[in-house]
Amino acid sequence: MLLEQPGFIGGLRLKNRVVMAPMGTNYSTTDGLSTERDKQYYAERARGGVGMIMTEAMVVTERARPHNNSLCCYHDRFIPGLASIVDAIKQHDCHVFGQLNHRGALLRRSVLNMEPVGPSPWFNPNTGDEVRALAVREIVEIQKLFVAAARRLWLAGYDGVEIHAANGYLFQQFFSPRINHRDDAYGGSLANRMRLLLETMRRLRDALPDLRLVIRLSASEFAQGGYTEADIVALAQAVEQEGADAIDLSGGSNESPQLSKFCIQPPSFPRGCLADTARPIKQAVKIPVFVAGRIVEPADAEAVLASGSADFVSVGRALYADPHWCLKAFGKLDAPIRQCIACNVCFERLTLEKDVSCATNPMIGTEFEALEHAEPQLFAAPSEPRQRVLVLGAGIAGMEAARILKGRGHDVEVWEKGDAPGGQVPLAIAAPDKMEVEPVWSYRWNAARRLGVRVLTGIEADAARIRAHAPDYVVVATGAQPAPPPMDVGALAPAVRVLHAWELLADLEALRPGMKATIVGGGMVGAETADALRERGVHVTLVEIQATIANGMARNNKFELVERLAAGGARILTQCRILRVLDRHLEVQMQGEPPCRVEIGDMLVFATGPRPRTDAVAAVQAADVPYARVGDCNAPGDFLAALRDAWMVALSVDARARRSAARRSTALLLASGLLLACILPLSGLAVAGPYPDRPVRLIVPFPPGGGTDILARPMAQKLGEKWGQPVVIENRAGAGGNIGTEAGARAPADGYTLVLGTVGTHAINQSLYRNLPFDATRDTVAITLVANTPNILVLNPAVPARSVQDLIALAKAKPGVLNYASPGNGTPPHLAAEIFKSMAGVSITHVPYKGSGPAMTDLLGGQVQMMIANAPVVIPLIRNGKLKGLASTSARRPSMLRDMPTLAESGLKGYEADTWYGLFAPAGTPLDVVTKLNADVVAVLKSPEIEHFFNEQGAEVIADSSDDANAKVRSEVQKWRDVIHAIGLKTD
Repeated sequence: MLLEQPGFIGGLRLKNRVVMAPMGTNYSTTDGLSTERDKQYYAERARGGVGMIMTEAMVVTERARPHNNSLCCYHDRFIPGLASIVDAIKQHDCHVFGQLNHRGALLRRSVLNMEPVGPSPWFNPNTGDEVRALAVREIVEIQKLFVAAARRLWLAGYDGVEIHAANGYLFQQFFSPRINHRDDAYGGSLANRMRLLLETMRRLRDALPDLRLVIRLSASEFAQGGYTEADIVALAQAVEQEGADAIDLSGGSNESPQLSKFCIQPPSFPRGCLADTARPIKQAVKIPVFVAGRIVEPADAEAVLASGSADFVSVGRALYADPHWCLKAFGKLDAPIRQCIACNVCFERLTLEKDVSCATNPMIGTEFEALEHAEPQLFAAPSEPRQRVLVLGAGIAGMEAARILKGRGHDVEVWEKGDAPGGQVPLAIAAPDKMEVEPVWSYRWNAARRLGVRVLTGIEADAARIRAHAPDYVVVATGAQPAPPPMDVGALAPAVRVLHAWELLADLEALRPGMKATIVGGGMVGAETADALRERGVHVTLVEIQATIANGMARNNKFELVERLAAGGARILTQCRILRVLDRHLEVQMQGEPPCRVEIGDMLVFATGPRPRTDAVAAVQAADVPYARVGDCNAPGDFLAALRDAWMVALSVDARARRSAARRSTALLLASGLLLACILPLSGLAVAGPYPDRPVRLIVPFPPGGGTDILARPMAQKLGEKWGQPVVIENRAGAGGNIGTEAGARAPADGYTLVLGTVGTHAINQSLYRNLPFDATRDTVAITLVANTPNILVLNPAVPARSVQDLIALAKAKPGVLNYASPGNGTPPHLAAEIFKSMAGVSITHVPYKGSGPAMTDLLGGQVQMMIANAPVVIPLIRNGKLKGLASTSARRPSMLRDMPTLAESGLKGYEADTWYGLFAPAGTPLDVVTKLNADVVAVLKSPEIEHFFNEQGAEVIADSSDDANAKVRSEVQKWRDVIHAIGLKTD
């Protein structure tokens, strides 16, 4: 097997020919620091057998950050975290290179207010941003930034560096005649267009001669007016001559869906799709070549290597789907590979500034919480006693639950009402390019059968039959069913067939070319149904009330689908409301237009939401057996939601068994007198109660990767270890944290739903928002205050003030002239500044921004003079002289700022405005549960590793009693109510 043979890069021996491609995760902190989640994500793929990992693209300057939570390498403070990642990877005989990048013209003002820059002025229609041309001095500075970042990677222990000169980013922008219209030394001729990359390589080689260097190139732009095959071959030869140790080939450009589909390929692209394009480059150089491009299965990788197109394969999304791809490919792990299906949910989530996820592997990103979450059937010891589990429904969710539970050693039987297993999979794969979905099913089915799961078909589950089977637990996974038409169709002519999209997809063979159909609902199901009809020659009209169709589909896949529909003559009516159904027509109204009629044709197809199939629930309830619903019968959704449901319930059932074993063991010891003799002298000691005996949900009411989320995850991990139960993070962001906080307040008061709230959610928002649907002091109970993070009063260095008193004097001398920035009206920094103004008796103008990123940018640029900002963000800027720190907002000097006075010490007696975090449960949670939660959470918070982690994030552990925490919240609500009332601030 070519794939398993060792290879060499710059004298470095790799144990096989598999390189993990550089793929983003958004698992880092908001300021680009690595996290435990990052580290374990990479470590698990190293453990899974890859020969080398290329960590995700890291920016070389803070002015070029692509995402809110991407890894960074523009400052020395990133070195320790990156070194931790390197150490975790190298423990598994795996080498690691780091990719460095500058997106140039593809930077977005909408993300962190980054300024797009490139070789030439340009308007990017996909972002709506004007691109500024770089001056020569800026080009030279960027080259030096790459060298400085590479040095940091070398200090962190990386084996080498990759310069990202592909996929439409800065180096490719300079190389492409389509983008580069300069008339100086960096534009025009082929040699000039190569200059930026070659000069950067030369500088890097001069500074770090022993560091291995890989260059990533797009084998083709696949764009009219782009560089030619001869151009890219010449560039490859030039980088080889300049000292590159290898070339890593991708394709296309991320500037638009039309071009990004060549680097993040949809399922319509063939396996190994870049091999032919890469071959001329491989043949023109002597150094090793990697190639990417829909390498899904080991056979795909083997074919690419055998074709002579590459020496190594760059495997990307397939390692999102299965971190153990290599071990399974080489026969070192006896389990099927969980395949990537090219749905591009991963890519879409990154584009939307979310943490990466995977439709076929919902466990990605949980590696740091518990290894068995990632592969429950592989890495967990069998549970005792075994539970007898009955699963109703042999679809994807049911078989996932069965797979995990059987892998944990339980006795599992699956009953399927229909004649065959698979649920809605046959419908899902009926549309064009959807056969790739089949492995989501076949992986679960094959794995479950290999483990010995019994599956019976044609079984109607009634109460008597369930009782006779005598299960300990029932998992109901009976799916969903088509909902009735959402409008009156009684006026339709008898010849018009009315059906749901699922019914149509189940009977596509009945369609004939030339038929006409109108589909109501242009979401993913409606759009894919239209595509299936188009493929069979049916004339389609698609009616959708939203502005676009196929919402929720990854943009590259969506672009392909919309192109096919347009080429097939489909009529797509968006922003179209149906007024009524007539005999052979729909009366509709497009936005801004008068009503009109649309001919229905032969079929009126409703692609509207299905409804859960719950008939089996009544039978289980009548049988009086504990149960849980998973997948569509719980809440109709996508594969990701169904699989995550199944995973959670399976872990819950397994934890129930382990708890039962622990209680039985305790009872036996008591009965034998062994434990009784031990506890009699300890009259105050009681045997622990059963809480928690299933997974606990911890709602974080803010996005992944933010400050609250960062503190929540290690705390949840340690609590899970303490309890022997998973503590599962659920990020429910929106409305300033109100959405997640309300969800927690409305949850059952049983201790199984907690919320990590903040001063914003539980104090400020109570007065800031009108008609808030919950009351923090009435609807929740504080378990403990977790930590606080100080803020710092910072100035632009040009402001002539060296102390708080200097600033106050300056503001009084020039009332209304100074201004201060905040991340927005009603945010904690805004209100903290208003308290400062009130206590100091000064007039300073407030300039609100949409987020802390643009506010900080303008503070650094001098457009505003001051700001109260979070300590971890501004401390590095204070240390390098870019900002001037005057005082902290905390009641006492934080441990990280012993030399900086507090505002209270600076003359504003009693000033305190920290950002605090607290753990909350719904009101009415039993006192014994609250007491246990407090004791366990406080113990976890006071553990050395958690205190150290929090301190690294700029937070100080509080860990107080529940009574003290509730008193603090009440006082904070009143304090911020007074502030908000004083400044007359309200938010709808």
